[in-house]
Amino acid sequence: MYGCLGFSNSRFYAKPLAELITLQGREILQSTVDLVQNALNLEVIYGDTDSIMIYSGLDDIEEANKIAAKVIQEVNKKYKCLEIDLDGLYKRMLLLKKKKYAALKLLFKDGTPYEVIERKGLDIVRRDWSLLAKELGDYCLTQ
Repeated sequence: MYGCLGFSNSRFYAKPLAELITLQGREILQSTVDLVQNALNLEVIYGDTDSIMIYSGLDDIEEANKIAAKVIQEVNKKYKCLEIDLDGLYKRMLLLKKKKYAALKLLFKDGTPYEVIERKGLDIVRRDWSLLAKELGDYCLTQ
């Protein structure tokens, strides 16, 4: 449960509403996964709370963007009150478990792609880990 409706000390606390919102979010995410896998015949490799990650198997950035545009179009058509967007294209990804991954994300400057390392929830992000541990994690990801 999220937000002020799920926080017991909130003046707006309403546990049944918070649970309903959470349930609806789960149902929308599962329905989106089903749409992408069944109607668009794509492989969903990860989904969590408000996002999915799709494996395209493509090296061609333009083709990957076309697939992303098609997914966005179909999902937004299904959910008129919701709107999804592309968070990024990833060249390589180390997906460890829920909310823990590192990836080479493609960004663009003046139409030219370049790579940056994006980390979510990994120990190599923590400040109390040594520089060597962080560098080793980056090295493994970029090789």
